[in-house]
Amino acid sequence: MRVVLTSDSPITGVSPQADDIVTSGKADLTGQGVSGKTGQGIAELIDSIGEILQARVANAATVTRERHRLAIDRAIRAMESAAIEVERGAERAELAAAELRVAIRALESLVGRVDVENLLDEIFSSFCIGK
Repeated sequence: MRVVLTSDSPITGVSPQADDIVTSGKADLTGQGVSGKTGQGIAELIDSIGEILQARVANAATVTRERHRLAIDRAIRAMESAAIEVERGAERAELAAAELRVAIRALESLVGRVDVENLLDEIFSSFCIGK
């Protein structure tokens, strides 16, 4: 789903798809669509987005394993940290990118994609190496 704003001059290469919300800008001048200046139509647009996302969430799976919950929690925390780094300025972009990589790794573990480092961690965490 995308929100596509139309205007007098069409944006080349962007054509609405079946699940897109199409609206026009400058509602303060035309009376239709949304207005960034006055906020007209924004509440309706948010409601439309909410309805579509609510329908999608209804089909989402429930987290039933602790490992999944921890991976989701790790991904959320990393994305929140990345957002904070972005807000602090462009000079912190590398830190934000590192946090996004942490989030990606967490989500990859959720869907079953593992790398060699994760596999070795799992193997050696179950061995008891004595003196």
